[in-house]
Amino acid sequence: MVYAGTMQFPMVSMDFLNLLYLPLMVLTGVDARKNWSSIWDAQLTWRDCQALQKIVLFLLIPVVVLGHELGHVAAIKLFGGQVAEFHYALFWGYVVPRGTFTAPQLVWAFLAGSLVQVMIGIAAIASAIFVRSPPVVALLIYLGLWSIGGTVVVYALLSLTGLYGDWVAIYTAPVPGLVIGIAIVHVALIAFVVWCLYATTARVWFTGKTHPRWIEEQVSLWAAVTNQPSAGNWINLAWSYYNVNINGKSLECLRHAKELDPHSAEIEMLEGALAYRKGDLATAMRCFRALAARDDVSPQLRSRALLALGGCQVKSRQLEKALEIYDKAIEADPTVADAYFFKAMLLADAKRYDEAAAVLGTALRLNWVDSTLADAAIAELKAITKRVVKK
Repeated sequence: MVYAGTMQFPMVSMDFLNLLYLPLMVLTGVDARKNWSSIWDAQLTWRDCQALQKIVLFLLIPVVVLGHELGHVAAIKLFGGQVAEFHYALFWGYVVPRGTFTAPQLVWAFLAGSLVQVMIGIAAIASAIFVRSPPVVALLIYLGLWSIGGTVVVYALLSLTGLYGDWVAIYTAPVPGLVIGIAIVHVALIAFVVWCLYATTARVWFTGKTHPRWIEEQVSLWAAVTNQPSAGNWINLAWSYYNVNINGKSLECLRHAKELDPHSAEIEMLEGALAYRKGDLATAMRCFRALAARDDVSPQLRSRALLALGGCQVKSRQLEKALEIYDKAIEADPTVADAYFFKAMLLADAKRYDEAAAVLGTALRLNWVDSTLADAAIAELKAITKRVVKK
């Protein structure tokens, strides 16, 4: 990068990608409008989280990118330069300056866009601390992490490829003191993003803000463990963490439970579930098979173990075996709808629509362990009925 009378920005055009980005923006907007009431109610589901992430990626990030480019403009004008060309195309852009700049001024001009982006991200995350609405908290956190991570990680990596020049220009500038300071802050911001994504403390905070009832449940479960640290109370606490994907804390509670009662059936069930979540299907299936074969478990727990085993078979694409396992889960506890639902999904995938519709009809007359499956079952039955009618 030349630090002379002008500042050179790479101008590799990626405007053609708007052909992909624009339809995604439209689809996101249509989907958000269609599901507006469910997205913004107090009950935040995983589908709501997916919708909010799409809103951030395809509707809000373009605004952040505009702010990024305007940051360059502001710095250039602050240092007495002029903007020869300004280009903005939703998810990327560039600014061509005119004028004479010192080396430090050039560094700040290159940095200004990312600085604005980081400030937007920090403001979004800070705002989430004071907001009570679960979907708004989730939206702000997603926006904050994408804004910060987008520039200090993604944008920095793109700079190394030569596609964008800001970070390469900054780190090759002949201003060692300033560059070192920027590098320290850069590393700290990357560490902050990683901490937000993976640290247990951050995940517990986010879950508490987006699922207030879970916090109430946690208080009750911890009180139970404190008053009576039994294996049963520890395993209940472990399942609570597992259900919100805080696997490290779930495993920690599981260890406490195992010390008190290493032969507990619920412990074996959770061990299998954690192994499945890690992608260790062999261990998961071994746990679920052993649990289903035990004589000392209730029909409900045997059915849960078989249902989970069927999920492992589906994951490994052993679909016929999965159907057999789901039948065994139904036989173990015919009063629960969940196994019927998953069996119906496999039948529908195999285009056995009449059978799938009959199984779903039965499921809708029963009780659910996972209540969120009830709405999915109704929607699937409608879709399958349409296919049967077309036939």
